[in-house]
Amino acid sequence: MKNATYKNFHYILILFIGLFCVGNSFGQVRKNFTPRTSDFSPGKTIYSVRGDFTMIGNTNLTLSNYSPNGSNGNNSMIYVDIDDDGSTFNSSSATLNLSNENGANPDCSNIIYAGLYWTGRGGNKYYGSWPNGDWAPEFNDLERRTVKLKTPGQSTYETLVANINDIRYPGDNGMFAGYIEITDAVKDAGSGEYTVADIAISDGNGGNTGYYGGWGMVVVYENSKMNWRDITVFDGYAYVQGSTTISHTMDISGFKAVQNGDVNVKLGMMAGEGDKNISGDYFQIRNANNSYWQPLSHLGNTTNNFFNSSIYTGGNTRNPNLTNNTGLDISMFEVPNPNNSIIANNQTSTRFRYGSTQDTYIIFNVTFSVDAYVPETSGVLSANTVNNAPNPVPLEVVPGDTVQYGLEITNDGTETINNTVITLPIPYTSTYLPGSINYTVNPPLASPPVPAPYFNATLGPTGSIVWDIGDLPLPNNPGDVLATLTFDLVATTDCALLVNDNCGSNVSLTGSISGVGETSQTSFNQSLIQGYQTSGNCIGEPISTPTIIPINSTQYVNDNCGTYEAVRDFYFCNIGNSPIAVTEVTTHFPAGTKFYSEYPLTESSIQYNNANPFPPVSGTYYAIPPGATTCYYQFTINVEEVTSVPTANDLVYCVGDTASPLTATPSDSSYILLYYTDNNPNTYGQTSITPSTINAGTTTYYVAEGIDTGCVSTNRTPITVVVYDNITITLENSISTSCSTSNNGAIDISVTGGSGNYTYSWNDPANSTTQDISNLPVGNYTITVSDLDSSCSASASYDISVNDSTTPIITAPADITVEGCSTSDIKNGNLTALGFSLSEISISESQFTTEGGLFSEENVASITYLDSASGTCPIVVTRTYTITDECGLTATATQTISINDITAPTFTAPDDTEIFTDANCDYDASIGVTGDVTNENDNCSTNLNATYTDVV
Repeated sequence: MKNATYKNFHYILILFIGLFCVGNSFGQVRKNFTPRTSDFSPGKTIYSVRGDFTMIGNTNLTLSNYSPNGSNGNNSMIYVDIDDDGSTFNSSSATLNLSNENGANPDCSNIIYAGLYWTGRGGNKYYGSWPNGDWAPEFNDLERRTVKLKTPGQSTYETLVANINDIRYPGDNGMFAGYIEITDAVKDAGSGEYTVADIAISDGNGGNTGYYGGWGMVVVYENSKMNWRDITVFDGYAYVQGSTTISHTMDISGFKAVQNGDVNVKLGMMAGEGDKNISGDYFQIRNANNSYWQPLSHLGNTTNNFFNSSIYTGGNTRNPNLTNNTGLDISMFEVPNPNNSIIANNQTSTRFRYGSTQDTYIIFNVTFSVDAYVPETSGVLSANTVNNAPNPVPLEVVPGDTVQYGLEITNDGTETINNTVITLPIPYTSTYLPGSINYTVNPPLASPPVPAPYFNATLGPTGSIVWDIGDLPLPNNPGDVLATLTFDLVATTDCALLVNDNCGSNVSLTGSISGVGETSQTSFNQSLIQGYQTSGNCIGEPISTPTIIPINSTQYVNDNCGTYEAVRDFYFCNIGNSPIAVTEVTTHFPAGTKFYSEYPLTESSIQYNNANPFPPVSGTYYAIPPGATTCYYQFTINVEEVTSVPTANDLVYCVGDTASPLTATPSDSSYILLYYTDNNPNTYGQTSITPSTINAGTTTYYVAEGIDTGCVSTNRTPITVVVYDNITITLENSISTSCSTSNNGAIDISVTGGSGNYTYSWNDPANSTTQDISNLPVGNYTITVSDLDSSCSASASYDISVNDSTTPIITAPADITVEGCSTSDIKNGNLTALGFSLSEISISESQFTTEGGLFSEENVASITYLDSASGTCPIVVTRTYTITDECGLTATATQTISINDITAPTFTAPDDTEIFTDANCDYDASIGVTGDVTNENDNCSTNLNATYTDVV
């Protein structure tokens, strides 16, 4: 049984434009200078540390007749051999000392990176000093790749073999340079005397150029009491031909000088074949204003003879300690920077120029540091419990045990940190326990709300816990914990990792905190720590991660892994001819692991590292942890080509619909599907995506298929999801049925939303399917609009009622006067045919018009009149006509009818009476009337009373 780990990655061509490139070379740069990374931190090219770098080294070849100013050209050379060890034929030593800057204790410094270089030139044949003591052919590449190292406290040498592609062999004019990382060895040994032996170099007379040979070591280290620096180690192979006037340039970028104050700059360099007595070679730096080249030198050389066989490394002890190292240059010195004229505050790049008018030499290492500013945060990571038991003794687990880890986060600097992200890659020997993340935040971080940490299964080979905190403010009080995080990991039960008897397994957890200073705008990425030393000579010094817990797997392996084959499989997809970076597999093995083409190692074994990645073909490889002698892990790299695509259908929703997860059909039923929010090749796939229907619009998702989540085709099928606005029905016009009996109502609507491809369904008598309907009687009508291209639909109801807003117009007949004595006489004559009525009487339209009335209304429901009377002689009748239409609208008009008696009464008077006078013509005025009035007659009265008046 094998354990398969699928990997899928996208190669990005990183152009080191100006990072460390060489111009005007005319073929002189045989291997471009690039940042050298550590096996313990494969992706780190700039070490931003409180610390520094240092260099040591020495020569393993010297003049048979030593002279401080002598040249190795045309002179006899002899081996330096200081170790009193008959098994070696050349050896020299140098003592590694670390800085005590700001009171730092060197014993408390932490080694981050150490690289060993060796260089030399040999002839075609040699005699005598090689172990077999006989004539032999020239040194081959393997011999040049091989040296011996003895660290402080060791009594024996360790044989080191450089990767076949590291630097250059055999080099120009026979000059070679080799490299191997020795970080683990220097971590273990620390300060003290380092001895390097058996460099493949010749003694004797090497002609005009001469023989030379020696070694150098560059060490990057950190100590919390030291200043911040940005340090970069570059190596390559630059060959400078003598007796020419050609110059060459090197550009360095990526550092960030301190914001304020003096900027201290330090430069280290390793070179070969520079002569003490030949001038004309130089090394210069461009000033900050880019206006001139500043010549460089140190106390052991001059600006016109920079490469002069000097070893200038701070006065450390060397054996032998020679002034003239006959072709070997190792220098480490402060670059004068008056008034920051060479490197200014906040500067991020610089440029070097080198050349020669006489001397021939090679350069194979340049190390550069500059005072820097780095925002200061701390993340203290600790193991809290094992299976809920705190601080068990011994601190170890068996497969399947659960370990709870805790993290405390502080801001120890002087500015708020923006874009703060905590990343905790899950160790390959464990798995994350789902749902185990818990966290707290403390003021002033608590507001605004901080996003919750989460487990990202696709970040790293076994996933990572990520906490995108955002802004990390300054605390209310120095040292206040701003946030805490706990989570659980389960120790692996993977037999592929446990069955190797020669390799102990551990849960080794580390992590990082990154961000950008709000004021300085300085980016950083710092490792988490385990805490601080509380005893010994290094009290207060941070304890670096990883936090390591051994896995006691003996019983588990016996019970569960009897026939398990300890081979891990890694799958890579669609990589073409791009090589496979070692960082793609490093996280599956202990930090500092080296990778080879075979095991046991032989002279033809190939080491794979950042400079020599895995080839893009399937093969079997071997991982050897640091310091191991018998432990190795076998693994395979399988390169797959998956180009097929699944089929999928586009989807349509309406705003607010409940969406379903995206679906597709793979071309191979065994393939898995991953869904993507866009077609960016760097976007992580998800096993399920449910589209949002909150807002209207069109979104294109993508789906790809593959062997596993780590081995997916780069070709993707688009899935277009259209979310339409909900359908809205708007009443544009409604015509109510008129007051007549005809069905002339109508409804006009407008519709928006959806795709526009609608169907209509009315519940009118005709079951209409048009947008608008007409010829409607009174009633309630419902319309349902459906979208043929989606599930969108909407309904609305409207009423049709009888509606008439025009009031009838009526004109009453003309006022009239009729002769009569009472209201009953109103019909006297032919002026009106309508009798007097104190109650409302309905009449026909013709009756009204016959009376002389006028009206304007097509839909008359009724015409009535109502009388009222007042007065006597005349009697005034007020006749009110009311016209009502079918919609109930009314209008009134009045007619005045006067009833009056215009004929005087008649009667017959009594006969005349004659009155006689006396002689005096007097008469009796009191004569009485005799007889009565007769024949009294009147149209309006029967009780007539006659009166008379006497007139004499």
